[in-house]
Amino acid sequence: MGGLSGKAYLKALSEAVARKTNTASAKRLPYLNRNATDILPERAKSYSKAYQHKFTRNGSITPIECLPRLLEEALFFHGLANRPNTLFEMANLIRDTIAYQNIVTADMYLLMLQGIKNSRGKALIRSAVALYIEAHQHIKQFSQEDRNLAASLLLDIYSNCKDVSELLLLKIAYENYMTKSVSDRTLEARYIGAFIQGYLNTGQYIRAVDLFERGVADLHDALLPIDQTLKCLPTKGVLISMSQHEDVKLLTKWLRTVLQIDRSLLDYETWSEFLSIGLYLNHYELVKLIYLELIMHEVEGVSLDEIMFSKEAQDLEKKSKVLSSLSEETLAQILYTLSSNGDVNSTLRLIEWHFLHKKLKGEKGLTKELCIAIIKSYCYHDDGQDNLSLKNVLEVIDSFSKLGPELQVSFRDISDAMSYRFMRYDAVDPNVEIAKLQEQTWAKQPDAVSDEMEEMPRKIRNLNLHNSEKGNILKNSEILDLFVREMISFIQSKQLSDETLQTFLNCVLHHLMKYQNATGLVVALMSIHQLNPRFALKWFNKDLFDLILKTIAKSPASKLLGYEIYLFMQRNGISLSSENFGDLIALALHGEEENDIVKLYMNAVKKNHFALPEVTEELLRRKNAVFNSVDPATPIAYSESEKVDRKRYYEIDKRDSGYLRLILNKS
Repeated sequence: MGGLSGKAYLKALSEAVARKTNTASAKRLPYLNRNATDILPERAKSYSKAYQHKFTRNGSITPIECLPRLLEEALFFHGLANRPNTLFEMANLIRDTIAYQNIVTADMYLLMLQGIKNSRGKALIRSAVALYIEAHQHIKQFSQEDRNLAASLLLDIYSNCKDVSELLLLKIAYENYMTKSVSDRTLEARYIGAFIQGYLNTGQYIRAVDLFERGVADLHDALLPIDQTLKCLPTKGVLISMSQHEDVKLLTKWLRTVLQIDRSLLDYETWSEFLSIGLYLNHYELVKLIYLELIMHEVEGVSLDEIMFSKEAQDLEKKSKVLSSLSEETLAQILYTLSSNGDVNSTLRLIEWHFLHKKLKGEKGLTKELCIAIIKSYCYHDDGQDNLSLKNVLEVIDSFSKLGPELQVSFRDISDAMSYRFMRYDAVDPNVEIAKLQEQTWAKQPDAVSDEMEEMPRKIRNLNLHNSEKGNILKNSEILDLFVREMISFIQSKQLSDETLQTFLNCVLHHLMKYQNATGLVVALMSIHQLNPRFALKWFNKDLFDLILKTIAKSPASKLLGYEIYLFMQRNGISLSSENFGDLIALALHGEEENDIVKLYMNAVKKNHFALPEVTEELLRRKNAVFNSVDPATPIAYSESEKVDRKRYYEIDKRDSGYLRLILNKS
């Protein structure tokens, strides 16, 4: 239709609409507007200028030109070309003509509202309300169809409202005209939606969300189907606003509703935005929802075998466009959220599909990062069988250790996740068990022991140890001993690899370093010693000695303990790093700073030409310590006065170092 005149274009458009709707009569111009989508903006502007020239060459409308159809065509093209100023100039010319009352029609009002809607000009909202009210007051033959269209156009115009006071004008128009003249059942929903959009446009998030939730409930009570309600309300805008305000709990709730009713309300870009905020906040519920309903939805019901035996990577590409489009970084973030919340099944399924996809494209599938994600998911998975869960973790670690050195997982990669699992170790408290038996006995003889039960304190299990973030059941030395021996015995009975055993021991000592003290370390070493007296040289690697030194460096009672470790490493040719000496010096500086142990370490540092860590250098400067040479054969850690002043620490150090000396001398 590009080369036609304005009139010819309208005729062709009317015929096309008639064929489309299978109607014989031509549609009036306001009802053709929504179908004029094929016209180029330049062509619409050309038609508009032609009509502008025709009617304004003399600055007024002549009687010959006072034909309503001709005026309607001018308004049609001015609105279609998005020329609101010209549209209102034309309206003023019509209003100024002597025959105004005779030539104005319902279509002119509708075309004016359409032109304002197309312009998306927020400054014209008041004019739109005035036109809407005027049409109802002055047009006698305003059909029901026209009233419905006028109300719809006014509500559309309000999507750009950024002035709350203008919502009051809409309220007046709604209560005085819309409710009395419009038959469209969705009117109330669209009216509520206009207020919601107005609140969103003016930054009133809480009011918008509150009205949205109340509106959905009220419209449901009014028997409007939920799918129509969500389409009439600015649902997408509300959800995006929830995302922008990081209101992810509420966002997740309403996304579930949208998915159940009509997932087409949201496009892929919007889903991506929601996934981004879920990953940024590590919000498991939101990420899991998008994982199931968007990422894996395309391959639901498709087995891996079906893809494997097709021998075509394209089959997978066709079935999982979203999954295939994920970047490595996004995939890693999704896996982190799923695994850190213990969702083993989702983690494994996502890895399986992604791994297969990369394999079919000839790329390396399984990586160390994916192995870590799997291990973490097992660590954080709470299935009510805490000890069995930890044993499952150890078997998974062992499986990966056999796949090659490039997939070897370090304790540094999983230490925090393993600590989470350690804190949920399920130990039997004999005192609690005895108390339970006593309660059962008393229950059989309630009369005889009722007074006694009221007076006696009852031993109960402290669930905070398992449920609180600060709970750490391994601080109980008996339980720590039981835990270490049970898990090492399991590793040995299952014939898991030495690498798995070392990873476990490293994670245990890292846990003790982070959450406990030097005494806990000694208890763990004693437990290991009972299982294998030669453990230190057979099972310990350099990482373990680093962790031991870092653990005791925090303790104010570890001068002798550190010295025993130092002697053992020296005897067995285990090299000490500058960081190791930094830890040894830090622990030796507790109490009296001028002691032989510190001097011994400083001489070793100078002898080996080590550069101490900056934190150690700062500690020495702060202590203002000066060290002379000392005979390394007879170092004295505690002076007689310090044994008195720091008696408690001295006795703890003496006790722990004695145990450690016994252990290491037999190793």
